Amino acid sequence: KRITADESQTFEIPDGRAHVGCVPGTSFPVHIGIDELVTHNTAILGITGSGKSYIAFDLIESISKAGVRVLVLDISGQSKPFLRSLNPFAIPNLTKVGEKGIEEWLDSTSNLGVYGFLSSENYTLATANIAKLALRHCYKKAEKKPGMNEKAALCIVLEEAHALIPEFNQ
Repeated sequence: KRITADESQTFEIPDGRAHVGCVPGTSFPVHIGIDELVTHNTAILGITGSGKSYIAFDLIESISKAGVRVLVLDISGQSKPFLRSLNPFAIPNLTKVGEKGIEEWLDSTSNLGVYGFLSSENYTLATANIAKLALRHCYKKAEKKPGMNEKAALCIVLEEAHALIPEFNQ
């Protein structure tokens, strides 16, 4: 991927990396390895209006295009319009279909699944159930060869994570 800073500078972003911005005051690009982004816990922090969701959507797009499935647990309803170009699979409400909705998405060709919560749901319990179902399905499909690492298969994105997984003492 090429990033053109101005007419005189073009930077190459290596394969397997996502462009996340520039060094402040310069046009020098900053990028992150997609594998590390998916296989390690990642948090995007900032004040309201600072662009957290926009960078998250950019990263989701990069991860999905790299062939890794992305499950977005979306309490805000923002992800579908921003990620429309990726043809997101709308995962049906768990109370109606249970595990079948998650499996249907994971068995489809879509790399992006979006679960939009119902306002009456217990967000914490639903988040735990959805993650458990998705990870169980991926575990069953994994090759599990001794001494070999599996390629990243699933990235779970918690939009507004503080509402989906509150602190243990709340």
